[in-house]
Amino acid sequence: MANNFGDDFEFKPLTDGLGFHKKVIDLKENPEKHEVTFNQRPAQNQNQTPIRKVTQKMGQPLWNPALKSQDIFEKVQKPVVVNLEPVATGWPAAIFDSTMVLGLALIFSAVIFAITRIDFGQLIEMLQTEGTAQFGALILLVSVYEIYTVTCRTFFGKTLGESVFEYRLGTPAAQQKVFYPVQVAWRSFAIALTGFIVLPILSTILNQDLAGILSGVSLYSEKK
Repeated sequence: MANNFGDDFEFKPLTDGLGFHKKVIDLKENPEKHEVTFNQRPAQNQNQTPIRKVTQKMGQPLWNPALKSQDIFEKVQKPVVVNLEPVATGWPAAIFDSTMVLGLALIFSAVIFAITRIDFGQLIEMLQTEGTAQFGALILLVSVYEIYTVTCRTFFGKTLGESVFEYRLGTPAAQQKVFYPVQVAWRSFAIALTGFIVLPILSTILNQDLAGILSGVSLYSEKK
């Protein structure tokens, strides 16, 4: 019976109806000769626009810039042009930054109090009588001021006060230079060395950025 089954079984060629007779097309060769048809389903309701059958030759873009319905990209906003105007002193930004520096100095002082366990009243008495305590407080204030200005201007281009009141220290090209942090540090040290307010007052009177002349980097006001 097994032999009869083997004798009766035979392989038949695939018919055309199965689709295996179709020729494989290589789209890399002469793509203009071939066409691809996209069948889209009709709209589900009457308000929608029916989608038609799109036939496109390979090698040609299916995107048609003339069709407004295909414009899905948002319009790119034009960049805001900022005009830099040299100024002698930015008093609003300076006052704002002064409060920030004093706040940071108090935070550092609180850390020192916690480490050394010094009473606040005892510290006030030491500041009134001892020169070393006064010198140490001055060093702390100048150090915090230097850290604040150099860090903000080097990594963010401006301090918090300059960001709020639209000031900038140096042009964008000057801020890209390697020695820009050194210029910022020297400018801050020159202002601190003259008592923080002497150099800005002289700059306002003379209507000229004296700290910018000393450091090589000037202060600008951003005008949009």
